[in-house]
Amino acid sequence: MSQKKLLIVNSFYYPNVIGGAEISTKLLAEDMNSEFTVCVLTTGKQRNGLVVEKINNVEIWRLPNFNLYWAGIYKKRNVFLKLMWHMINAFNPFQNYLLKKTIKKINP
Repeated sequence: MSQKKLLIVNSFYYPNVIGGAEISTKLLAEDMNSEFTVCVLTTGKQRNGLVVEKINNVEIWRLPNFNLYWAGIYKKRNVFLKLMWHMINAFNPFQNYLLKKTIKKINP
């Protein structure tokens, strides 16, 4: 009998650690991979192409960055640029399409 597939979604994932959520997500994913095929869906800093990799027996699916900048690198930004980033992030049809397509492909 094959293992069930579990999908965890988080903005960032190892080695892109911004705070505690990334550490908790990594610990959870690695702990669950004995009972499930664990996939993590996250963002990547690449501008095109979905990147799929395996780290510690966890499949990581990194969506490309379809925004003004990748939020995984902390840098002081002006208010207007941040506002534009959030608007694109909330209403991004390219990212939304790829997100739905990738979730179907992972098939959790």
